[in-house]
Amino acid sequence: MLSGLRSAISNHAIDTFIPEATPRPASDNALIAATVHNVAKLSGNAATLLLPFLSAVGGFLANGLLMGLSVLLLRSHTPPETAPRPAEAWPTPRRMARHFRAHPESLDIFLGSIMLGLFVVPSGYIFQPLIMRQHFPDQSGLFGLTGIVSWCGAILAFSLAVRFAARTCHPGRWAMLIWAIAALVLVGSVLVPDFWFYLMILFLLGGNSVGRALIYGRYLGDAPRAERGVLIALDQTAYWGLATLGTAILGWFAGRVGLLPTVLTLAGAILLSVLILLLRGRLWRLRRMG
Repeated sequence: MLSGLRSAISNHAIDTFIPEATPRPASDNALIAATVHNVAKLSGNAATLLLPFLSAVGGFLANGLLMGLSVLLLRSHTPPETAPRPAEAWPTPRRMARHFRAHPESLDIFLGSIMLGLFVVPSGYIFQPLIMRQHFPDQSGLFGLTGIVSWCGAILAFSLAVRFAARTCHPGRWAMLIWAIAALVLVGSVLVPDFWFYLMILFLLGGNSVGRALIYGRYLGDAPRAERGVLIALDQTAYWGLATLGTAILGWFAGRVGLLPTVLTLAGAILLSVLILLLRGRLWRLRRMG
């Protein structure tokens, strides 16, 4: 529980640095930050291979050492003292609503995070173990490989997004297209007959996360400094908070109707959500910052 609280504070606080992290536009910085995050996740998955040598205590010590180095690095890039914020600048629900009215694109980005948290994030937690158990029980020893392959796909997708960021004039259109394709690819994950084809599906699904990163920089860039932390908290709560609820509902539904009907239902829910965002038109008109 304490580890979760630490992550809820530290991981989201890091996002407040993204818009000014480099001289590039906030949208580009968000892609770069997400790429670094994915590399770290891949390294973490690979580092689990060292646990037999480190043991649980050694793993926690190594994790603490890396976190301490991160603190020192961030400390070197922030002022030693920060002036307290005036009380009248504290965000309120009314000011948050006013911000979304002034920046309607941010509202649709927030709605996209709700969709991802409720439908997309839980699919990895529920479907991968079920597919491995039902379709590829003889490959259970390679379950760790599924995470590595997925993160490799994410890193490749983000690297391409960073490479062509300057040419991506309409990131919202790309985000919706990526989400729609991911919903269709998700259906294929329960239809492929071979484990190695399944790994290819996971590699493609790993790139799904680039959709949110393409537009998250705009959300951060439009957020006023005094309210950025609260807006990030709203977005991350929608993303990860609803992921907890979505995982519980998805697991219960899969237990009641089976794996394939659950996958088809979830894919339909994702496509319907993308259609709603498309009809709203704000992500379609969204242009790259800078």
